[in-house]
Amino acid sequence: MREQGYSPTAAAIEAARTRLRPVLMTALRVVLGMMAADGACIRRGRRADAPLGRAVIGGLLWATLMTLFVVPAVYSTFSGHFKGKHQRDADSKQ
Repeated sequence: MREQGYSPTAAAIEAARTRLRPVLMTALRVVLGMMAADGACIRRGRRADAPLGRAVIGGLLWATLMTLFVVPAVYSTFSGHFKGKHQRDADSKQ
């Protein structure tokens, strides 16, 4: 997107918007599956397996938030120091 002329912030927002649905669908599918497994473990008396399900759910929720919010913010913050393709082309023509 930077090569198409987007600013770093606009590129990060557009990329996050584009990836929002697939990331949420994947995370929701795994979380719901792990919640079912976590409940089944507790009902069957296998309480030792329950913390694993909770750890997976927590880790996946954390990774989803990082993917959708933190990574684009860090990218837009630090990529402003680097020139995009259009800026490099304009500089080379001058």
